[in-house]
Amino acid sequence: MHMPPPPDAAPAASLTLECRDLSSGYHGKRVLDRITFRLEEPAIYVVLGSNGAGKTTLFRTIAGILRPYTGSVRLDGRPVDEPGARDRLHFLSHIDGLPDGLRVEETLRFYAAVQGATRPTSTGSSGCSRSNPSGTASCRS
Repeated sequence: MHMPPPPDAAPAASLTLECRDLSSGYHGKRVLDRITFRLEEPAIYVVLGSNGAGKTTLFRTIAGILRPYTGSVRLDGRPVDEPGARDRLHFLSHIDGLPDGLRVEETLRFYAAVQGATRPTSTGSSGCSRSNPSGTASCRS
């Protein structure tokens, strides 16, 4: 599903993501099989699928955490495993690895630093915080 940004949204920086003939998985088990797509325009994209469909595998492969069995992932035309290619891409899994007591912005900056981001990351002033045991964020509007 593709949703354009809201009309009053600030212009987003362009980032082209391309997966070409991408196959990936775990321990030799192929989860993704020859997936090809290209995302160019700034927008909100949604990946839908049942449990075990390969959503997390796709995102881990895009983020460079998993190496593809075949095919390639490119960000702005550069291979994802090239140094500096992922500077503007950050992945935070649904698995709760969030340190307790950190605000959402602090958590994002922490993981950006862990991933080796070389530039400051802008998170805006969302007013979000992780304030409950379930690990979900609560945000002020």
